[in-house]
Amino acid sequence: MNGKHFILGGALVLAAPAFAQAQKSMPAHSEKEMKADADVLKKLHKANREEIELSQVAQRQSSRDEVKQFAKTMVDDHQMADEKVMKMAEMHGMTLGEEPEAMKEAEKLGKKMGNDFDREYLSKMVKGHEKVTSMVTGKMKDVSPELQTALTDMLPTLRKHEMEAKQMLDQVKGSHEAQGRRSSEYDHQQR
Repeated sequence: MNGKHFILGGALVLAAPAFAQAQKSMPAHSEKEMKADADVLKKLHKANREEIELSQVAQRQSSRDEVKQFAKTMVDDHQMADEKVMKMAEMHGMTLGEEPEAMKEAEKLGKKMGNDFDREYLSKMVKGHEKVTSMVTGKMKDVSPELQTALTDMLPTLRKHEMEAKQMLDQVKGSHEAQGRRSSEYDHQQR
């Protein structure tokens, strides 16, 4: 019996330095960083859920193939991004739930049709990505180094989405204005 205690005691003595080393390798975060991380992760989750919900509606309802394809990209990219956000939140001991506001926004958008739908959807994509990009760059210095790295990795994709949404929005607005001019010209010729 004494031999067992000796073996167990020896194992604990040998394991203690490894445990202490593991604790040292886990970064200690200040309370301020932890709060900033939680705030950013919640905002990112909310934004991802909004992008996904709105884009799922756009995939079904848009009158333009290029908008439907963009919406598919938004769903795919933001689902992947949200999985990462949820894993980071889990590491912080946070649970991120559903976002009922995102569903309400999607329902509201779903009532629009044609060019009005495409214009509204793309406007929301531009504004949403501008808001998230601004938040990410503004909070970068406040969050933990691990989250800083993740945010830095997200920025190029956010900026790309914003640029693509702006370009498509300009096309939709341009075709709507051109259509309006043609309609006006036709009305004028009929008089």
